Amino acid sequence: MSYIKKKSKAQEVRTAKEFGGKTQIASGALWTAKGDVRTGGKRTSSFNETDFLIENKFTDKPYFILKKETWDKINREAIEDNFRTPLMQIDILEDLQLVVMDLNDYKRFNLEEHMQILSETFTTNKKSFRIDYDKFNDLDRRAYEMMLTPVIFLTLGDDKPVRLVIMKNSDFIYIWEQVEK
Repeated sequence: MSYIKKKSKAQEVRTAKEFGGKTQIASGALWTAKGDVRTGGKRTSSFNETDFLIENKFTDKPYFILKKETWDKINREAIEDNFRTPLMQIDILEDLQLVVMDLNDYKRFNLEEHMQILSETFTTNKKSFRIDYDKFNDLDRRAYEMMLTPVIFLTLGDDKPVRLVIMKNSDFIYIWEQVEK
């Protein structure tokens, strides 16, 4: 097994365990099983908006290029999968694990009520945004000193822009568990 496949599979297994979900057959390559990880039950006749369809990405570089087309793809697939909530789980290098979600979902789940944040806001009319390892860790360090949660608010794209929230995986999971109680 190649290095990339091995690392990708390990990330999917870890993500499924952290989110209480299951890995998808063929890493989402089949038309009946999109995304890398999904939480909740199988398709039902009801909406699954509190269940997630998660796309995993990783890089060994000190940055990750978040592409609008990638977000649009997982968002569309989540809607087609009985309106699951789309998430991206991004690993940068070995130790920075981030979650990307739509700002509307962030607000709908009232996540801001369960945390105090230190945020940075970026707006770009480009089709991609570079998440920089050192810059996020600097935000994280400053937030830690003030006992806050680091969050990036991002508006991405010019025609039909998306508004996203980027936060540490561990913070999202902790806060989500508080919301679910």
